[in-house]
Amino acid sequence: MDPASAATASAARTDAALSFLSVNTASAPQSATANAARDDSAAAEPNRSLSVASLSSVSAESDSGVPGFELDGVPITFRRAALEEVIGLRHEILKPGKFIKPYKQDAEPGTIHFGAFAEGKAVGCATYFLTMRDDRRAWKMRGVATSTPLAGRGIGSRLLACAEEQLRRDPAAQPPAVTVWAIARTDATVFYLKVGWRPEGEVYEVPNVGPHLRIMKELPLALSSS
Repeated sequence: MDPASAATASAARTDAALSFLSVNTASAPQSATANAARDDSAAAEPNRSLSVASLSSVSAESDSGVPGFELDGVPITFRRAALEEVIGLRHEILKPGKFIKPYKQDAEPGTIHFGAFAEGKAVGCATYFLTMRDDRRAWKMRGVATSTPLAGRGIGSRLLACAEEQLRRDPAAQPPAVTVWAIARTDATVFYLKVGWRPEGEVYEVPNVGPHLRIMKELPLALSSS
C-alpha cells in the first residue's frame, strides 16, 4: 500500500473508532471514562514476552522529562516506580473487590512501572512489558489507572507522557520509532485517541468483560547524547 493510501486507511479507522466510541461512551460513568486502562483483556490475545533487561541505562530516579504540577495545592510528581508502590492502586481501580494478583509479566526483568505520586502515595500508575510485534521489539501497556477522586484532571496524560519519554530512550529499539500497544476497553479509548494513539482493527467483544479495541502508538527515538 502506498503512503497516501495507508494514511487514508488509518484516518478512516480513527474516524470509525471515534464514531463508535462517541455513541458507546456517552452513557458511561465518569469513573469508567476517566481511568484510562480497563484492561481486562489479558486472555483476549496471546503475546510473546521478552525476558531481557530493558532501559538499563535509565535510572529509576532519573528525570522523567515531565514537570510535576499541583492539584488543590498538593504537588504531583511522575517517575519510574517499584511494583509494590503501584500494585495497590492498580488493584483498587481495575480489580475492585478481588484478591490482589500481580500480572505474570510483573516478575520479568524487562517490565517497568511508572507512577504519579502525591505526598508519597501513588495516585496514578502504568505498567509496560516487552513483547514482539511483527518480529519487532515492542512494549505492551497494561494497568493504567488514576485514583478515582483525581480522575479527569490531567494525571493520566502526564503519566503516559512520562513513560513515553523514557521508552523513547530504549537502547535496543529498532529505528525509527519505539512501538507501544495495548488492548483497551472502549470506555477508555477516547482518552487514548486524544493523546496520540490510533486504533488497530475493529472493536471486538471479550466474553463476560465487554467491547475492546487494540490501539498503538509510535514514539520517535530520542537522539543519543553520545
